[in-house]
Formats: sequence, structure tokens, C-alpha cells
Amino acid sequence: MKTCQNCGYQLDDYAVSCYNCGAPCPNSNYQQTPYQNNPYQQQNPYVPAEKPESPVLAIIAIIIAFFIPIVGFVCGIIGTVKYKASKNKTMSIIAIVVSIVMWLVNIALLV
Repeated sequence: MKTCQNCGYQLDDYAVSCYNCGAPCPNSNYQQTPYQNNPYQQQNPYVPAEKPESPVLAIIAIIIAFFIPIVGFVCGIIGTVKYKASKNKTMSIIAIVVSIVMWLVNIALLV
């Protein structure tokens, strides 16, 4: 048996830390068991990939902008807020521009 250098508590020969104060025991005869080197207890390295964003809203916004500019404009604004990918955000901005142009064309045809 050995004693703790911190508090003097009696310890087993294989103790890694003191049972009383928790201080580490230098020169312990501790040997790692196979259970402590278990590879299945490690953190899982698999991280699922993010799902790519679907550009459906941006495509629909561009198409609708030709026929119903106000709806295309609103869908384009929603797309710019919703999307994080620059490709989809760009398509949403294109829908906004197309809807504005179509508004101007409609106004010019009505006058």
C-alpha cells in the first residue's frame, strides 16, 4: 500500500488518483486495460453532408415574373432571404429584375 502525497490517505498500489482528495498519484503502477483503449468509444467521425438547396423557388419566381410580375417579385424577395447558396440567391435576384422589367413593359403597353 502507498499513501497520498497530498493528504496522506492510504491507497492501493494500482491507484491512479487519491480516493480522498482526488490528487494524481505519481509513479503509479497503473496499466491500461483493453476496455480503456476501445476504438468503439471514440467519437463517430461520420458527419452527414448538408443537403444541397433546391432552386425550385428561384426558377418558379423567374417564370412567374414574365406572366404575373407582382408574384414573381414577391417570390424573388422570398428567395433572396431564404437561400444561402449564391447561385440560388442570384437566380432570385434575376427574378426580381425580370418582374420589374415586365412591370415597366406592361405600363408602356397600357399607355
